[in-house]
Amino acid sequence: FAGASPGFEAAQRVRSFLAALTNEAPLVRAVMVEGGAEVIRSFLAAGVVDALCITTAPLLLAGGPRFGDSGGHGGSRGGEGDERVLPSRIELGCVAYEQLGEDVVLFATVETRASEPRP
Repeated sequence: FAGASPGFEAAQRVRSFLAALTNEAPLVRAVMVEGGAEVIRSFLAAGVVDALCITTAPLLLAGGPRFGDSGGHGGSRGGEGDERVLPSRIELGCVAYEQLGEDVVLFATVETRASEPRP
């Protein structure tokens, strides 16, 4: 899903992927997803995230959206309609963190899930 826009279509693609995976491998009970801001947002928008493990490093990369941005092209607020997909707040529970060298790893459960996106 690299490059997928964090909106309705991206959430639908995530759901379709997980449905296909369930059909092909019915014994799969968990999926670990690695990616950046757009990938994380797409899975959160699909409402399929139970837990997060986010690693941050003391390094700034330019050119892409930040995790908290809604992914639009008009600045950090995002594009029109993005609010239909992600709630303004996502509540986390069981929060823990660990420092590994210069990196910090955040572990948390997702208590608030995105509602079903509307077209």
